[in-house]
Amino acid sequence: MDFDFTTYVRKPFTVEAVEITEENIGEIAKYIGELKETDTGKPYIFIDRRVIPNVFRVTPGFFMTRMGDHLRCYSHKVFLEQFAPPTPEVMAWVDFMRNGGMENSRLTHNVFETKENVSDDPTGLTTPTP
Repeated sequence: MDFDFTTYVRKPFTVEAVEITEENIGEIAKYIGELKETDTGKPYIFIDRRVIPNVFRVTPGFFMTRMGDHLRCYSHKVFLEQFAPPTPEVMAWVDFMRNGGMENSRLTHNVFETKENVSDDPTGLTTPTP
């Protein structure tokens, strides 16, 4: 192809998540499908695809996410590949991207300054020099 492609970064979003366990699987099943058991007695949820369109069944170890009214389920591996804990640095980036840059961000300082303008912090983070 002979097109002039431009690189973009997808804007991040946040979700609420709960790990499905043997203790909570029955309660979660009420919202997303039907609680069943394998031949060996292991619990799983047979998913109502109108509620969770991306999987057929969920077992303990999966994660259920909620963003607004939208629910999704992910295997443990896929969840950890696609989602990160909301550290202050991650949330600063999310805020920056959602609000259109520094001028609209709630950041109190520019955490995205160049290395020449920052000093190393013992925590491994960079902080602006005075």
